[in-house]
Amino acid sequence: MNQILDDIIDDICLTEDDFKLKQETIRGVNYKCFDSKISNLNDYFKLSLKYPDNDMLVFDNERYTFQSCYDLSSAFANALIERFKIKKGDRIAIASRNYPEWIYSYMAVTSIGAIAVPLNSWWQGEELDYGITHSESKLFIADDERLERLKGFVEDIPRIAVRCDANLYENAVNFDDIVESKDSFPVVEIDPEDDASIMYTSGSTGYPKGVVTTHRSIINTPVAWAFLGTLAGSIESDGETFPQPENPCTLAAVPLFHVTGSHSNFLLSLLSATKIVLMYKWDPLKAIELVEKYKVTSFSGVPTMSQDILRVSEENPDIDVSSLAMLSGGGAARPPEQIKAQEKNHPTKAAGVGYGLTETNAAGTNASGKLLYLKPDSAGFPAPLVHEVKIYDEEGNDG
Repeated sequence: MNQILDDIIDDICLTEDDFKLKQETIRGVNYKCFDSKISNLNDYFKLSLKYPDNDMLVFDNERYTFQSCYDLSSAFANALIERFKIKKGDRIAIASRNYPEWIYSYMAVTSIGAIAVPLNSWWQGEELDYGITHSESKLFIADDERLERLKGFVEDIPRIAVRCDANLYENAVNFDDIVESKDSFPVVEIDPEDDASIMYTSGSTGYPKGVVTTHRSIINTPVAWAFLGTLAGSIESDGETFPQPENPCTLAAVPLFHVTGSHSNFLLSLLSATKIVLMYKWDPLKAIELVEKYKVTSFSGVPTMSQDILRVSEENPDIDVSSLAMLSGGGAARPPEQIKAQEKNHPTKAAGVGYGLTETNAAGTNASGKLLYLKPDSAGFPAPLVHEVKIYDEEGNDG
């Protein structure tokens, strides 16, 4: 086990101390937490600088390295403070398609102690108005579709226009016009329990609910996932392992405003040097073309998207998707028959499932490979180290 831990530490550029656990009483509740030097997202983002020249983002024909993404985010963070007077604790709303600027914005906002408010990009004007007003956001970062929908609503809030002409909108400036080169992020003292994000999740009744998450709670999830993924590739099961790809690359088609997109696709990539291929809009044929072009090794989306990839790859055998080693589904129960069909017809592509909540930063349970094939209706095991699951009956008894 010690050798496995050493391999994991080497792979994801952490030290053994980062995996030590401690008990913390947080807001009156006892938790198991990582006793880590990585205390906030600003610290976490610096981990990516271990591989500065590796590609981090691909969008259309654009490529951005981990260093360039870090630098652009740093420059934007400085602009937020200098131009918009953003302070620690201020809320900033983000609404756009899966553009690189979404990621820069999230990194910049959370690195200066402000609170990122990712809004559902499918929302219409009144819904965007609700999210901005309810969260008390002081700034709105958006692309042309979202800016157009917000016309006539909350007209006093400053707007930053992403990949469109700010002159078409009141109280707006272009993202590119305010981002100037800076050497580093502004220095802001950020505590692990400081709020970092508000993500909206629909309830059964009424308006969507704003889920507030802290720096510590967000960081816990990708660290635990990285541990789980490397552990799965290190332990043999009936003579078979699931080694991590030498050049990991994921296809990000799930919206970044969803925890699957922001956490499992974006944040996890910073630990594992995974290249992210961003999709502007879901198109199964385009998806497998991107798999072939960029040698994509993993995909995580809702079950219908995973099924789309399998179906379209069978319909287009001339498109090479052999690089795809992991095909996972979450956000809804993955049909057992879909999992069994993947095992039978695509044995080189390990199936995976995950269950989590916005409230838990997408963490919860996971299963993949042989364990999942043996019980394809399972949601998996709790994520290791810091996550626990209890089962209660209808009378509220656990056991």
